[in-house]
Amino acid sequence: MNTNTLFYQSPAKEWTEALPLGNGSIGAMCHSGTYADTISLNHDTLWTGHPRTVTKEGAYESLCRAREMVNAGEYYDAHQELSDNFATVWSQAYMPFGNLVLTFPEENYSDYCRKLDIANALLSSVHTAGGVTYRKEGFVSHPDQVLVYRVESENKVPFSFAARLTCPLRSTVFTQDRRIVADGECPSDGDTSHPDYPVHSLIYSDIPEERGILFRGAAAVETDGEITDLGNGLAVSNATFAVIRLTIHTSFNGPHKSPYLEGREYKNRCLQILEEACRRSYEELKARHIADYRSFYDRMELSLGDEDLPSLPTDQRLNAYADGREDKALPVLTFNFGRYLLIASSRPGTQATNLQGIWSDSVTPAWNSNFTINMNTQMNYWPPLPCNMPELMGPLDDLMGVLAETGEYTARHFYHARGFVAHHNTDIWGYTAPVYGNAVYSFWPGGSGWLCRSLFERYEYTLDKEYLAETALPIMRKAAVFYLDTLVEDGEGHLIMSPATSPENMFITPKGPAAVTKSAAMMNTIVLDLFTNCKLGCEALGIQDAFYDAICAAIPRIRPLSIGPKGELL
Repeated sequence: MNTNTLFYQSPAKEWTEALPLGNGSIGAMCHSGTYADTISLNHDTLWTGHPRTVTKEGAYESLCRAREMVNAGEYYDAHQELSDNFATVWSQAYMPFGNLVLTFPEENYSDYCRKLDIANALLSSVHTAGGVTYRKEGFVSHPDQVLVYRVESENKVPFSFAARLTCPLRSTVFTQDRRIVADGECPSDGDTSHPDYPVHSLIYSDIPEERGILFRGAAAVETDGEITDLGNGLAVSNATFAVIRLTIHTSFNGPHKSPYLEGREYKNRCLQILEEACRRSYEELKARHIADYRSFYDRMELSLGDEDLPSLPTDQRLNAYADGREDKALPVLTFNFGRYLLIASSRPGTQATNLQGIWSDSVTPAWNSNFTINMNTQMNYWPPLPCNMPELMGPLDDLMGVLAETGEYTARHFYHARGFVAHHNTDIWGYTAPVYGNAVYSFWPGGSGWLCRSLFERYEYTLDKEYLAETALPIMRKAAVFYLDTLVEDGEGHLIMSPATSPENMFITPKGPAAVTKSAAMMNTIVLDLFTNCKLGCEALGIQDAFYDAICAAIPRIRPLSIGPKGELL
């Protein structure tokens, strides 16, 4: 049990203690409270912003000046040059939908336990309050696109509660046909030009072309009790069970279409999906959900031998482990929880997982909860291939396809190059420009190249030549063309990316800390890796053209790694 179950003996006191559910699109952080039971909700397409092209006058000239500076050893000046004249604005930010809040009459409770069964993606809790023993169970179904949450009492003791939706964005909450409905609009901008980071303030525009993503969330209550309309919620009384079904849909229609003027129909779709879910029983919804989830989760099993299976709650196990107690099952549980989170946040057709998967409760999330592609997005997608879930790479492939389009302008405007490039941040709109501020993070044209490794690894694991020919290699070739156009001679017969940085690392110069230098091992290695994989991909498909000849000629000329006097990688 303890390699597949998280359990605790008290409700979550804050959002970070809540337990996550998800189906790739809808995310829920469940507090499993007693008096007030809060479920914090997300949808993977709720973002600030709208389609736009980010530009910077004089950016290419700034790049050329910085290259001259690093060639002259003026690293601090090059750093300042790119920070001041090459960087642009922040990415857009991932937004929360809000909360489903269930309020019960009794605050005092006893005999409490909450669990997350990660083998079946089921949340459960039990507690006693006011003479009623409550049992709750919940999940977010991918087949039926709904959150389902059941509350029942032992021995059919009647209970009462109220259900409400709250939303921190511009929104209206109302009831309609015994449904709770929240209609809202995401901000048109997260104040991306403000120097503070992350989001400084939310901006709502009334200009149609600038208006943000529209959304609707709707919840229905099935019960054997009585339902009373509260105007902004529903009250249930004299019930022995209640099942809440909730879904969320948005007007997001791709990164190139205005979500206000060209958005998808979402209001009727939301209600239609909810009604379809209401026609299925709780047990049928649950069975469909478990079968779908386990089709991924059951593909592998990890064992570290004869695991000790302590019966301690998860938080106490973590503390004991930190104090040195042996618990071989805890690393297995951690590994399984990682698989669970990916299945819950990345499915074919959804958005890729962002910095917080699909779970965020803040309108000013850390680092905008965006896609940080100088390491974090790549790390999110380490599990699918070794864990035999290649389909879950689909959202990353889709994101790469978007960047391959939007990054063309960035390559032309900022580098006078062909192909496409992406820097260290992106968002749902396919942002590819260097972000605002310090070159230690803003100047790094390696995001596109490093993400291409994930594409080729999927081919290496599956040997799917159709995938290689139709998805992976076209994007890889386009990324490689950018680097072919931007590599320069280092004066020693080698090709390098210059100027360059190693992501978010700095060194000391006589004038102060700097990150920009003539060449960086990581940047050159990303280019070499991409070129090598393009070569292998072309050979696997029998392609020998001018592009193939160009990368074959470039590979042996890329500056090799160097070892310093202390054995360090330079």
